[in-house]
Amino acid sequence: MGPISCCCRRSVGRAPSTRTSRSDALRARPTGRSSTTMSEPRSISIRDAFAGRHVLLTGASGFVGKVWLAMMLDRAPEIGRIHVLLRPKALLSARDRFEKIVNTSPVFGPLHERMGPRLSQYIADKVEVLEGELSAPDLLLDVDSRRRLQRQLDLVVHCAGLVDFNPDLRKALSSNVDGTMHVADFVEGCDRAALLHISTCYVAGKRHGRIDERLLPEYAPLGGDFDAEHELLEARAAAARICAQHDSREHAAKTRAEIEALVRKRRSGDRAKLIATLTNRRLREELKQALVDEGMQRARRLGWPNTYTYTKSLAESLLLRRGERIRLSMLRPSIVESAVEYPFPGWNESFNGSAPLAYVMSSWFRMIPAKPDAPFDVIPVDMVCKAMSIAGAALLRDRHAPVYHIGTSDRHRCSVGRAAELIVLAHRRHYRQSGQSAGERVFKSRWDSVLVEPDDAFAVQRNRALLSGAIEAIELLPDKLQVKA
Repeated sequence: MGPISCCCRRSVGRAPSTRTSRSDALRARPTGRSSTTMSEPRSISIRDAFAGRHVLLTGASGFVGKVWLAMMLDRAPEIGRIHVLLRPKALLSARDRFEKIVNTSPVFGPLHERMGPRLSQYIADKVEVLEGELSAPDLLLDVDSRRRLQRQLDLVVHCAGLVDFNPDLRKALSSNVDGTMHVADFVEGCDRAALLHISTCYVAGKRHGRIDERLLPEYAPLGGDFDAEHELLEARAAAARICAQHDSREHAAKTRAEIEALVRKRRSGDRAKLIATLTNRRLREELKQALVDEGMQRARRLGWPNTYTYTKSLAESLLLRRGERIRLSMLRPSIVESAVEYPFPGWNESFNGSAPLAYVMSSWFRMIPAKPDAPFDVIPVDMVCKAMSIAGAALLRDRHAPVYHIGTSDRHRCSVGRAAELIVLAHRRHYRQSGQSAGERVFKSRWDSVLVEPDDAFAVQRNRALLSGAIEAIELLPDKLQVKA
């Protein structure tokens, strides 16, 4: 493969950070029980463990995957090669998508700054972009590529997955369960490769107290006689029944009749095209909502809070059935948060970690449905990636534990209430110093959000009343109001 087309960027407009030395950042002690009994624990050099090794990475376009890829290229140049599996998207091939990520994501800023025009050749030497699909057997790789990889690979890092909490059940099963099983099948066909599977702490479901760092076969939070394979078959059958019901002629005719009656009341003239468009839209929306509801109901009946954790736990149980056929570790991060150091302090992408809570608390909403004493377990994305490197090195050295929990609540517990308090203080200071309007400088600089129990039936109504009152008060303010901070 020729050099990746990289734009040379001398500066990415980021805050300066103090970087630890590479040897310090890439040497760590493994956690958990090792698969090898040793008289005394010894450190593992990540750079030495990965030197000359071939690694397959899935999910390189995601929040965690791209940080791990950039960090390894930046800090472990001795690595043999990273084979990145990407699917084409819209009009972009897998290679085009990868080039776009490298050239536009701030995650690769440190590499651009350090290597400049040499980065294109460096990535061409260290990265192979493979076009494939996790939802298909053999990852949709051609026979020659698959056989070559299965001879070469030492480690597979499976980061890919659907992280929406309550998606269409079919999509969640395809991505989080079927995709994981296809990766496991691929690893079983490898000469020596181990598998590092990225899961989530919240496979534990609706449980309280300390959750032990161990794997439980056929696990469901509410216990009982649970069979993951049977549950997967039942979930697929339920999704198929829902699709059949919504695809029936009777359902389509009923929906069309409802749309026709609605359109006749509001529109005159030729309405055939409008009726057809609205009917198709409603049929799609109803099918999607029915599949979302089915996933949520199945998850909650068994003790998981949402479809995401339900499908991630199913994948874990099915992986455990592989027994000794795969050398395996599972990594369970908590809520993945903004970076603490790499690529620079505070880097985030999209709406991850505490961003949704911070966004809501910057608005006029006063009462936030949350339990103040609940642990708010967040872990910076670059710390998760360092843990992935440690776990991967342990697998390569055959000194791995079966599972690693990556969180903060055991040693540095932060409650939702404390997190909300800190967010409020930050918003107050921002509006006091940089408020763009009188309303922001007068009211928002003194505004407190209050956490209420999620089952408080009046929280939404009170929010609406307070918001309405605040808007009326702001409208009464003069256009020019000087406020001294």
